[in-house]
Amino acid sequence: MLISLAWKNIWRNKKRSLIIIAAISFGLWGGIFSSAIMVGMMESMVETAISRDLSHIQIHKKDYEKDLDVRNFIPDGISVLKKTQTVDGVGAAAGRCKINGLVASASSSYGVSIIAIAPDDSKQVTDIHTTILDGTYFESDRKNPILIGRKLADRLN
Repeated sequence: MLISLAWKNIWRNKKRSLIIIAAISFGLWGGIFSSAIMVGMMESMVETAISRDLSHIQIHKKDYEKDLDVRNFIPDGISVLKKTQTVDGVGAAAGRCKINGLVASASSSYGVSIIAIAPDDSKQVTDIHTTILDGTYFESDRKNPILIGRKLADRLN
């Protein structure tokens, strides 16, 4: 009896009820849509971080994350890398040295992350070599080649 009375009360003013139903429907649709966009963005960010920077696993010296100092390197890192490459289930492994620094040109300067890599090993771990817009991926005969992003190149002129 209560349900039938409530149902009649809802449809007593049809215009008001339809407006409320439409508002709730649009609100739910907007919430689901924005949630789907956020989930997609988060998945894209994770995939980008894995494929361009982090890879699936990183090995650091103990307490490196607390103090990102260049002196916190892994002693005999090359042998650790070679041992890692021989572990069953490891598809590829590459060594890196990462430090923060400053890059400057005649017009400006910016703080950057400097990552030293072995280009051939890094090709197997990241997909940066597939995103080159101009130039080559460490195929130059020049000494100490570098790769920088388009945005940084534009900022430095």
